[in-house]
Amino acid sequence: EERMRRKLAQATNNQLREPELFPESSRVSIIRKRNILRQAEMDLSSQREVLPPPKPKAGAYRKKDVPTTLFPIRYKRGELPCAIEHRSSANGLSWVCPLHNLDYEHYLPIFVDGIRCTENPYCFLARQGCHELLEGAQGYPDRVIPCIPELIKPLRLALTTNHPDIILAALTFLKELVLCNYGVGEALVPYYRQLLSVLNLFLTKRTNIGDAIDYSQFKGNDMSTAIMETLEVLEKNGGSNAFINIKYMVPTYESCR
Repeated sequence: EERMRRKLAQATNNQLREPELFPESSRVSIIRKRNILRQAEMDLSSQREVLPPPKPKAGAYRKKDVPTTLFPIRYKRGELPCAIEHRSSANGLSWVCPLHNLDYEHYLPIFVDGIRCTENPYCFLARQGCHELLEGAQGYPDRVIPCIPELIKPLRLALTTNHPDIILAALTFLKELVLCNYGVGEALVPYYRQLLSVLNLFLTKRTNIGDAIDYSQFKGNDMSTAIMETLEVLEKNGGSNAFINIKYMVPTYESCR
């Protein structure tokens, strides 16, 4: 009797089972299983909690909008006492009069204000003009020291743009300004708070290129190296109080003496 019951149950199950149109190893069955799994994954992903968006970056090194300068307008009006002179080796400036006849208190702040320009010929005129004016003032501190209060604002605007090219140009001018005459470095010490805050931001920013060779230091385009050289020049020529004031604004700086 037990055998008969088992055979009857097995026959009943075989009758109720749906006939298989495709075997499990067929391509159609495999595609159906994949679709079922894909649908299940989509259902699970929709049920998961929505993750919050990532927090925005602080943007400490993000380039800022360059403040407008009147240097291009002055150039178009013909107010500048110089013009570009195309030479065989490198371009220079041709001045309308000897540099010792120029009013440095009027023209030097104008050229420093043009350091923020990024388009030629304004960029070349401003930076080359600053270089030649400081070169012509060597040995005459009375031409440069009275101009220092007027130079702080354009220098600070150039340093706070976060544009590497503009910052490097401002640092180059700052080093040339300190080295052009004795006493200029000491006259700049009261203005360290306006100038050195940005240098503290970029001092430790390094470029990691693995085992490749970076030629920016050789070309003078490395930001951290240029900042360190500028701070050392300020300390060496700023008198006894220079290091204390630099250390207050740039805590990671160590004395070069």
